[in-house]
Amino acid sequence: MRNIFADILKDKRILGLQCHLDKDGEYSFTAALLERRKNKVALGGKFSGKGNAFLKSIPKGIPVILNYTGKGVLFKKTRSGNSPGFDPLSFMLPGAEPSEFYVQSAEGYHQSVFASVVRKTSVDTLIHELVKEGAPVLGLIVGPFSGAFLLPLLSLPADVVSQISVPGYLLSVTGGKLEDLVPADSYASTDYMIGEENIPGEYLLAFASALKYIVGSGSDPLTQPDGPVGSMAREHKEKKKFKLATISVLTLIFSLLLINYLFFDHYSRRVGELSQKVNRRSSLAREGDSLRSLIALRETVLQQMGMTGPARQSYYADQIAMQLPSSIRFKNMEIAPVKKINEAGKESLVFMEEEILLSGTCSKNTELSSWMEELKNKQWVNNVSLVTLSQDKAGERAEFSIKIELN
Repeated sequence: MRNIFADILKDKRILGLQCHLDKDGEYSFTAALLERRKNKVALGGKFSGKGNAFLKSIPKGIPVILNYTGKGVLFKKTRSGNSPGFDPLSFMLPGAEPSEFYVQSAEGYHQSVFASVVRKTSVDTLIHELVKEGAPVLGLIVGPFSGAFLLPLLSLPADVVSQISVPGYLLSVTGGKLEDLVPADSYASTDYMIGEENIPGEYLLAFASALKYIVGSGSDPLTQPDGPVGSMAREHKEKKKFKLATISVLTLIFSLLLINYLFFDHYSRRVGELSQKVNRRSSLAREGDSLRSLIALRETVLQQMGMTGPARQSYYADQIAMQLPSSIRFKNMEIAPVKKINEAGKESLVFMEEEILLSGTCSKNTELSSWMEELKNKQWVNNVSLVTLSQDKAGERAEFSIKIELN
């Protein structure tokens, strides 16, 4: 139940944003917008740009998962990262003040661990600008480690070192895990198939950041426990809880009102029905004679249709449907249909006991023709004729009507 509730609270749209600070101090951005559509995750759009002009163009009100890379981000690889009590900050910057840095680590190949740190002042300034442009930041990833989350999905060779080029870095991958990474001023543009989406290498980290939030997988936290990111994430979650609770309460109130109305409507109609029954009691005696006459008339009609004798109608229906192709669907079947005739200026109804009328639709005219030929070969059938066949548009099911003449 807790996982279902957490899944409901997650946003349907999330923006993965990689911010890369180059050597000249200029921000380069790549963004991937992911959307949850029922049980699937689809890429809703991707775009890139530089500086404040890009920040002003990002969609308003959509939560952001920020992947901060480039200048100011320090990272190291170690094989002792899985040891109890391992402190990534002390490993990277001995004696540094923890409150001044964002720290993150990611598991690598062969029990290695990659650690990364960045000063909070550098990141918080950018976060402030994003919030000012209407984009709350719910998660922060320091360094290119969001890409490690996608490595098992890239179908890379297991025993060969593969290289993945992303903005600012060159990742070396073995067995679906990160083995090494080095800074790179340029990168080769390569596309990667992830599920049904074709993702250019330029957007790989942005895509991975958003997907990691939606899936909720991985050991390294997306939301930092302190700082503006943690505050925004908690505030955003509480707002969604309040909205969900409000909708639930309103739905409950509406349901109660609807149930109350249904009960009232039911009993109101019931009172009306009972009143009508009381009024009809007085006329039931007079209707007795007319009902007896109607019963006698219907018995005569049934005798004329032959329904008081052996159940031939059921036999005909079974025989017609026995070898019916799947492409043919019946809409109507009339055994011994009624026909109006005019004799001496008087109209009367006659049951055509030797005829059966069928109507329906078919998707294959050839199967309809073959099925009609099969009916003609039955001993109790004298002839089968196609009365109408029409089709409004090409590709749609054709409507038909058939007359079967009995022996």
